[in-house]
Amino acid sequence: MMYSVLSLLMSLPFILHDIWCLDCPSTYTQTNFILKHHVLSSTTVKNYQECYDKCASTTDCHSMNFYDRSQRCELNKGSHLSNPVDLVYNEEGTYSVHDSRSVETCSDKYCSTDTICVMKNNTFECKDCAFAFGMGVDSRKIPNSAITASSTWGSGGHEPWRGRLNNYPVTTPYNVGVDVGCWSARSNTVGQYLQVDLGHVVYVTMVATQGRPYSHAQYVRKYSLAYKNSDNSFVDYKIANIVKIFQGNTDLSTIVTHRLPDKIKTQYIRFVVREWYGHISMRAEVYGCQIPV
Repeated sequence: MMYSVLSLLMSLPFILHDIWCLDCPSTYTQTNFILKHHVLSSTTVKNYQECYDKCASTTDCHSMNFYDRSQRCELNKGSHLSNPVDLVYNEEGTYSVHDSRSVETCSDKYCSTDTICVMKNNTFECKDCAFAFGMGVDSRKIPNSAITASSTWGSGGHEPWRGRLNNYPVTTPYNVGVDVGCWSARSNTVGQYLQVDLGHVVYVTMVATQGRPYSHAQYVRKYSLAYKNSDNSFVDYKIANIVKIFQGNTDLSTIVTHRLPDKIKTQYIRFVVREWYGHISMRAEVYGCQIPV
């Protein structure tokens, strides 16, 4: 069913639903489909027009599910463009996009490998992202002040900015109180995080991590990602409405990379610790593409 839905979205235009909504501006509609997992509110209405009006008066509403038999109206905070796998068959439902609301992101599932989906003029285009590059954590293009954390171990040597991929202590053997070559959290608790300010909004497509270098067996075994969205609050990176948990490291120095199933459009990203070995210590890098103009 997933394949058939995606094929339908790619090959057929959405039909204008001018029979039920004569006053609605260019409302794209698909009968016998609904968008799941993104409902803001659900109410009973008299007709489709009233459902449309409710969406129009709700700032966060980007699409609607209308059920003809029960006259139920669901307002959605997302759309098929950003969440294609959530558009599912429902014989009673009718899915519609509120066309006057701009969609900032679209799912990479619409595009082939090594390309990303970007919105332009209310539709989507696939842009090349085959050569996603490091955003500057490893290369030190990103300044120390842009790398922060939830907490830091000790009075020095474990600062967040030391959590750069491939970072090592300046001297060997190293002075633990001066430089250990990574970020280490003050306490071992779930939710500790390493945060990177990328300087401006970009598309994040891949991440990488390492553990603490040299003698101490310390590394993060599992983590999730969080990013700052348009309303300036951090949200968890999710797939199918479930927080994505990434497998981290199993030793000190091996680089473990993960390509993201769907890109993240953000300036700020966090590596949120879920499980660790020895002590929470991490080195990391963020990869991606500049936003095409």
